[in-house]
Amino acid sequence: MNLRSLLAGVLLLATTAFAQAADWPTRPVKLVVPSGPGSSPDIFARLLAASLQQRTGQTFVVENRGGASGNLGMDAVAKSPSDGATLGIAFPAPLTTNTVMMKKMPFDVRRDLQLVTNAVLQPTVLVVGKHLEVNNFAEFAALMRKNPGKYNSASTGAASLGRLLAEALASAVGTKVENVVYNGAAPTMVALTRGDVDFAFLPAAGSMSFAQSGRVTLLAIAGDKRSSLLPNVPTLKELGHGEVDGSNWLGIVAPGGLPADVAARVRQEVLAALNTADTRKLLAESYMEVIGSTPAEFAQTVADDTRRWKPLIERLALTID
Repeated sequence: MNLRSLLAGVLLLATTAFAQAADWPTRPVKLVVPSGPGSSPDIFARLLAASLQQRTGQTFVVENRGGASGNLGMDAVAKSPSDGATLGIAFPAPLTTNTVMMKKMPFDVRRDLQLVTNAVLQPTVLVVGKHLEVNNFAEFAALMRKNPGKYNSASTGAASLGRLLAEALASAVGTKVENVVYNGAAPTMVALTRGDVDFAFLPAAGSMSFAQSGRVTLLAIAGDKRSSLLPNVPTLKELGHGEVDGSNWLGIVAPGGLPADVAARVRQEVLAALNTADTRKLLAESYMEVIGSTPAEFAQTVADDTRRWKPLIERLALTID
């Protein structure tokens, strides 16, 4: 065999190997959700799984692994084989604030997880119990100032975005709050309607049905600009508290070491599935808007969020160990 034939054979093998490596999915895929059924990550995962299954003809199974502020689910992803058969639905806490609030993480975000895409953004809303008898944010803030330390917040985790936003708001209006953790948005909203807790910052998907039915009062969005999905709801920045800012994002991660071509194919298929007309409509009905960032942009979001919350966490000595 001459040199030209040998080189041609090597090139053919390399091309074939690349095509095979980038062929995804080739078998059933598990989507690990680090929160319970009915949570916004769970809603997103099930919409994505259905769209991917219809698009690819392959089976996608959603597995809920809630606990430890999202760490249990992310750890399960981190310790899975890097073969494209396991993906994770990531939200801020296990990739950002947990790394500051915990002395020892069960996984290394940069080493053990591969960021594929920051998939969707959902507005974080401030809702209060009807028992407070307030109609707007100004009345709520005045109530908090008048009775420092009296009112408590609810969240879905000790390191959750909702908990940190409540702490940020308390600092901004000059009071303190006690945080009560519930296992998911549904029990959190039930507690609010009963008056067991006073207010909460939650993804819109888990709280808007309660607000629309009049069981809780919707006051504002924690963001720097109004959401196209809730255009009539003011932002806390408009109301004078731009420092209380935090939209909930949901991203796709994989075990560290996933081949780059497979990761690129996963991102391509995920974004194609999310951008079908039917899926975009269903996502919008759950107050989720497709982002589809690059891995580098996703990494920057994780770094920015960690940097933004670290001073508050350290000033208030917040820990979850």
